[in-house]
Amino acid sequence: MEADEVKHSSPRTDRHARTRTCCLGRRWRVLLPLLPGRVVHQAPGSKRVCRGMVQDMWNPEKEHEAIAALFGGKGIVRVWNLYTGEFTPPFTAVLACELEPGGSVGPHVQKEDDELVLALEGHGAAYVDGQRVALEPGSLVGLAVGKTLALENASSETALRYLIIKAR
Repeated sequence: MEADEVKHSSPRTDRHARTRTCCLGRRWRVLLPLLPGRVVHQAPGSKRVCRGMVQDMWNPEKEHEAIAALFGGKGIVRVWNLYTGEFTPPFTAVLACELEPGGSVGPHVQKEDDELVLALEGHGAAYVDGQRVALEPGSLVGLAVGKTLALENASSETALRYLIIKAR
């Protein structure tokens, strides 16, 4: 599948529901049914934005946490727990996060779970053990247990939106 090509099958409750794919690739097909919100992302190098799923996962009306100065950072991070049922191993959590403009999440060590950070909207940076990694729509940062992560939103106008996927 080309990077600009977008393929979505309609959600179904039968065995085919697990085979939905999009421009993020087939490796995400197991996670997609777990995410109840709208996923908005852009493949690296692509000018097309893929808008899959139907609900807005960053709906301020939905239950979420608003955390100020997370891990010694600045500003507010809003966190929505997207999946509260039993997970299929190895997954332990899927969180939609919104870091306000100019905000940051301070350095913290991954203590229990490996973690993926998938940038969906906005621009910023992730610092993994002090090494800067640019965040833009479609960027994926992987962290093993023991790694240190810090995040910053480079925009003074737009929120940085990203998913955190935890697994053991």
